[in-house]
Amino acid sequence: MPQESRVPLGPAGPRRLVIAVTILAVLGVGGCRSWRVSEVTPQQLIQGQTPSQVRVATTTDSIKLVLFQPTIIGDSLRGLPTELAVRPRMIALAQITEIATRHFNPGKTLLTVAAIAAAVVAYDLLMSLNQTSP
Repeated sequence: MPQESRVPLGPAGPRRLVIAVTILAVLGVGGCRSWRVSEVTPQQLIQGQTPSQVRVATTTDSIKLVLFQPTIIGDSLRGLPTELAVRPRMIALAQITEIATRHFNPGKTLLTVAAIAAAVVAYDLLMSLNQTSP
């Protein structure tokens, strides 16, 4: 019965690991984002920060709605329900109970990159254990 020949990892293993972790780190820079509830009124938030999107909760329902390109018009918050939408949605400022903006979360990003790096290390270790010696 012929024996399978396998190419040993050699010095390429650690180099491959460094490349994989570097790629993950670069991709992770944009990384994990999370919603942060604002302590200021919707008017102050929109005029002060001009966020590209906001998440609002209203008194009329318990659904949290994301609006893109938000602006204040009179006594209402106006925004698009999706990034590509054409028809805006209006919500009365009096009905808004909570408004939040997205922020980069370094803790979640670091945890994600570390978990993926650990998986790459575990895979590389298992592959090196799977190598047969000649």
